[in-house]
Amino acid sequence: MKKKKGVSLLEVILGVSLIGVVTLALSQVYITSITMREKTLAINQVQMGMDASLQHISHRIDTATSITAPLPNASQASLVLVSGGVTYTYELQSGILVENSVNGVIPLHIDEITVTNLDFENKGSVGNDSIRVNLDATYLTNSRQTLKYQLNFDKTL
Repeated sequence: MKKKKGVSLLEVILGVSLIGVVTLALSQVYITSITMREKTLAINQVQMGMDASLQHISHRIDTATSITAPLPNASQASLVLVSGGVTYTYELQSGILVENSVNGVIPLHIDEITVTNLDFENKGSVGNDSIRVNLDATYLTNSRQTLKYQLNFDKTL
């Protein structure tokens, strides 16, 4: 008998097909992990950015001598308070939560975060204000695609 040398065409086709299937499966896992990483980054950026913004507003409320808007038991899209003799207004400008005062307009979060549906509700009474902040925030990824993940912040300060 003669010894067989090399591989047949069928064996080559089967080998290449098997490598293709394994490569396809691994690429799907890689793409899924990249997508999950971007989503996790977006969630963390929104949570950290909005927590820092709300912490800033909370500090101003704690030091405020008066809250002029919204009135008790009312809500509106801006918060106006007086602290240290300076009037501060918190509102949305082109999707960015800003602090507006005699010191100028200060953005309270990074540009990649877009805020919508901002609402301040004064749940307290005159002299005993309790402010509830409700907003939606969306993160724009580095690839400039908006992730559809949104966070709703509902915090009583």
